Amino acid sequence: MYFAHPMRTVRSFLRLCVPVCTALLGGCETAPNVNPYGRPTPPAAARPIDRDVFEISDLDRRPVPRLQRPPHYPVEMRRAGVSGRAVVDFIIDETGTVRDAYVIETTYPVFGAAAVECVSAWQFAPGLRGRSPVKTHLQVPIVFTLSDSR
Repeated sequence: MYFAHPMRTVRSFLRLCVPVCTALLGGCETAPNVNPYGRPTPPAAARPIDRDVFEISDLDRRPVPRLQRPPHYPVEMRRAGVSGRAVVDFIIDETGTVRDAYVIETTYPVFGAAAVECVSAWQFAPGLRGRSPVKTHLQVPIVFTLSDSR
């Protein structure tokens, strides 16, 4: 009697499940725009315009990372040998705290949730315009890769 290796089974399941779920939902364009925490994620064009939030190109000094821990690799994805990425959109406020972090795109929702959790804990020296600290808008890709050394 043949038993499939558990890792091979999970990998096969993920390869089959994701395209089927995408097909059932009608593709990414028609799927509801919900982040991994279940809250609706506004499209960039629909976000309220905050005149106090600046892009990196508009600053005299960019935000400087003070605390940036790496994300926790989701256990089920590590066991399955799956890698992926997530892009997180967020605001750094005048104190250097990350605010309003949400996923823009992700290969798997579990990676998006881990990326938002990670980025939300980061701390920065705030960006400056003139000599005043200002809110800064950023987008960061978080890449989840498996390495041979664990």
